[in-house]
Parts: sequence; C-alpha cells; structure tokens
Amino acid sequence: MAQATSLRVFPTLAAVALAACSSSDAPTVPAPAAPSRVVAVAGETQPGTVNAAVAVAPAAQVLDGAGGPVRGVVVRFVVIDGGGRVTGDSVVTDSAGRATVGSWVLGPSVGTQRLAARSPGLPEAVFTATASAGQAASLVVVTETDQQVGGVNAPLSRVPAVVLRDASGRAIAGATVTFAVAEGGGRLESTTGTTDSTGTARAGRWILGSAPGRNAVTATRSGTTPATIVATAVAGGAPAVRREVVLEGLSNPWDVAFLPSGEMFFTERGGGVRVRLRDGRVIRYPAPSDFAPGGQSGMLGLALDPQFASNRFLYAFMASSLGGTTANRVVRWRVSDDFGTLEARTDIVTGIAWGNGGAHSGGRIRFGPDGALWITSGDTRTGRVPQDLQSLGGKVLRVTRDGTPAPGNPSSYPRPADARIAAWGFRNINGLAFRAGSGDAYVAEHGPDHSDEVTRVRIGGNGGWDPVCPDGIGYCGYSAGMSMTDTVKFPTALRPAFRLADSEGMGGSAFLDGPQWRDWNGVLAVATLAGRRLRLLQVAADGSSATQVAELYANVARLRGAVQGPDGFLYVFTDDGGGRDQVWRILP
Repeated sequence: MAQATSLRVFPTLAAVALAACSSSDAPTVPAPAAPSRVVAVAGETQPGTVNAAVAVAPAAQVLDGAGGPVRGVVVRFVVIDGGGRVTGDSVVTDSAGRATVGSWVLGPSVGTQRLAARSPGLPEAVFTATASAGQAASLVVVTETDQQVGGVNAPLSRVPAVVLRDASGRAIAGATVTFAVAEGGGRLESTTGTTDSTGTARAGRWILGSAPGRNAVTATRSGTTPATIVATAVAGGAPAVRREVVLEGLSNPWDVAFLPSGEMFFTERGGGVRVRLRDGRVIRYPAPSDFAPGGQSGMLGLALDPQFASNRFLYAFMASSLGGTTANRVVRWRVSDDFGTLEARTDIVTGIAWGNGGAHSGGRIRFGPDGALWITSGDTRTGRVPQDLQSLGGKVLRVTRDGTPAPGNPSSYPRPADARIAAWGFRNINGLAFRAGSGDAYVAEHGPDHSDEVTRVRIGGNGGWDPVCPDGIGYCGYSAGMSMTDTVKFPTALRPAFRLADSEGMGGSAFLDGPQWRDWNGVLAVATLAGRRLRLLQVAADGSSATQVAELYANVARLRGAVQGPDGFLYVFTDDGGGRDQVWRILP
C-alpha cells in the first residue's frame, strides 16, 4: 500500500503584507491638526480715507491648538462697521496658514471702521481702520433747503442742509459741518450738524431776520469751499414758499401746459413736445420732419384747448421749413387717447415772421378767457416788421381754434391789415398772462438792452416800437434811457405798467390765483433770463402801473417761464441749456 504524503501551505505575499500592517509595531500617519483660532497678522490697525482702499490689505492666519499654521482652511472677510466693501473676500489658507483679502475699501463714514476674518466654528479676527475725510472734498447745498421764502422773524419750513462729498463726488458720513448766519440778522437754533450715511448735514431751525429781503447762512468744513444757503424774508401776509424739482435733465424748456387732471405737456426749444403723465412717466413725441430750430426759435409756446376733454387738441408755436422757406407757425395736433402719439396735424396759422437766424421770434400762446387763442410774435430784428400791419411779426394775434380771425379783433386799422392782428408794435413778447376777474391780457416784452416792459394789451392798440433806421430800411434801437414805447411818434401807444431800466429778458409770466397765496393773490410772477430771478409785481386794477413786491431765486438760474398748475402751485422752468435745466414746483 502506498504511503500517504502531507501537503504544506505557504502564505501569499499579500497575506504577509497584511499581517505586517496589522502588527502592533507598524508605523502610523499623523492626522491633520485641527484649526483652533483665526488671528490678525497684517493690517490690523491703520489709518485710511473714506471711500478709498486701505494701504495694507488685511491678512489673517489660522492656527491649531499648539500655535501651528493650518493649511487649506476657508477664511471669509466681512465688513462689520462703516459700510465699506471688500474684493477677494473668500480665501483658502496657504502652507503658512495665511489668508489675505484682495482689498478693503472703506465706507463713507469718518471714524472707526471694522472688518472681520471668519471661519466656521472659530473665534474671528477683527481689523480696525480709522477713516478720515481726506483733503479734497466739497459742500453741496441741498436744493430743497435753498431759496426758501418765509415771514420776517419766523422759522422756515426746512432747515439748512448740505452734502459733504470727496474729490470723486462720493458722500462722506460722520463729519461735522458748521453753519452760521451770514446775512439778514436771523438766527439758527443749532449751528453744527454731523453728516449721515448720504453725506447730509443739517443745521437747526432757521429763524429769519426782522427786515424783508435776503437772508443767508454759510456752511463750512475744513478743507472745503464754504456753501451758501439763501432765503428771502417777506413782510407779514406774504406766504412762506419752498421749491421742489419736478423734472430735470432738460435742455431749454420753453413752455408748460397742464390738463385739469394733472398731465403736464412741455416743450424744449431745440427738441419738441413731451408729456409727463400723472404716474411720473415722460413720453417724448417725435419732432415733425419740417421742424427747423435755430437761434431763439424752435418749439416754443404750448396751449391745450379749453375743450380738450372732447377734442383732445394741443397747439404749439414752432419754426418750420415747409415749402423751402423757414417761418414760424402755430400747429394743432390731436393727442391720442393713451397720450402715446400726436395725430391729425393741422397748421392753423402760417407765415409768422422769422428772420436773422431765428432772432426775436416771440412765441407764447394762450387761450384767453374770451375763448380765443392769443399768439405773441417778435420783430425778427427787422425794422419795418412791428408797424407793418400786413406782417404777423411784432404782434399780438387772436384767432379761433381753426386759425381764423377771432371775433372782437379790430374792424379798422390805420392801413390795410391782417384781420388776425389784435395789437401791434412790439419788439419780442415772451410773456402772456390773463388776470383773473377782469380777463385782461398782459404781455412781458424784451427791451433793446434796456427798458423791458410789462403792458396791459388793448385790442387795437399799438405797443409803440418802431426800430426802422433813418434810411427806412435797417434795424435801429433806441438809446439807453429812452422807453421802448415811443409816445412821441405814437401818442396813443399802450403805456407800460412796469418798466426796467435794464433788459433782463422778461419771459413767461403768470398771475398767482387763490387764497393759498395770501397777500400775493393776484400778483404777476415774471421770469427773467439774463436777470436770473422771478419778479413779483402788484399791478394796479386799471393796469396803469405796477410795483414790485418781491423777487425770488436771484442768480440761481436763467428762468424762461412761470405757469400756475391746476394744483394751485407755481411751476417755473430754467433755461441754462446743456441738459442742466429743470422744472420747479413752488409751493405756498
């Protein structure tokens, strides 16, 4: 019988290796150290300037319990005071456990600002910067607090306020501004203010002085040019008023017309017609293809039909190149039901004088209490035009809504005349207003470097302007000191109620109407261009004379016109051009 053979089993290399790894004396790989805290290592305290990056970008380090650096930890940098901002806010620590923010731009607040470096579950590191306003800064007057009107010895409704800005125009917060009375003898209940997050600093209540006239407060801050806030004190009985900006960014707005429901149509001399709806939206209507702006002409006067609710008619005085010859005309459109378009154009008055590059075009249009459309025109700097009764220049015209002569126009003239002429002999009428009660029409007229005039218009009257040179051809004005109304040549000429010694470019005008105007109820407000102010005139009942009772907004802007809205407030529009113009609302 064969002898049995035994088998021996040898372990595999894998098994040997496994046994070796499981032996108690095998080497071990140390676990990563656990992060314990975040500490600041660079830029922890430093000076800075508001709205600018600090010089040293803050850096933090993540450490373990033994104080060793920990790599690969996410650190987030967060602004906790001052309103600044950071770039590169989320950073992973490097081999030294270090994380550096991209940049820290300080906020607008002067004083202490703080930044935190954070990692979940760890105590944070905090960096501090002390922000200063910097050397280059400016003070800007808050519009709503400037040019207020109030009673003598009485406080204004809004306290003086300015905005402090840095050289880049950004607001500076937390800075002290000092206010002081500079004119008028009034007083401030507090003379210092600290700028808020918008950079605005406010003084205490301003009580005006004891005499009517100009009052002023100055605001100062080290390193800036002082700012001046102006107010006008008026005698008892006059209303306190303030102004608000309704529209801005305009270029040479020329006229404004309101619907009773509040929609506001307006023109820009070189642009066209727009409407501001009650919700604040503004619609720009395309300019007509024949629109020909130039010089003092363009899209000028504006009027809404008294029967707008049924016919939706809008009228404008504009320069047109139709027929290859530039002339002024009055155009009528229908406003679409949704206010989106102007439709059905009809040119109701054409051939209104235009000349010398658009000079002296006049251009104010208004429906009078008599139901007629009144139109003012200029002499175009052409000597024969004002007294030529076959020319429509230098005139006051009265027409129906279709452009035909209005009933009541003169039935006879000194010589053959256009039947649409109601009065003649004017230089450049820019203002036209009707007095409540009497319905009398008053015009404001530009003088030849002197003698601007406000005149009550009598149908069939002669304004007395006749600038024909001795040669009978050229254009000659009168010498300084002589009235624009020549009563020697025209003894029955219309006498002005008010005359300025210098020409200020009297523009659009409006009678203030309503008890909200107190003692100014019935006063004529006249805007001036070169004069840069709003003159308020008390006109005698018979229109023979007028006395100035106040002037507002002196040297603020060129003022093109004034219109009282259906809300009872006065709307004034500026004329400085270049997209800088505004429409103001004057609230009593």
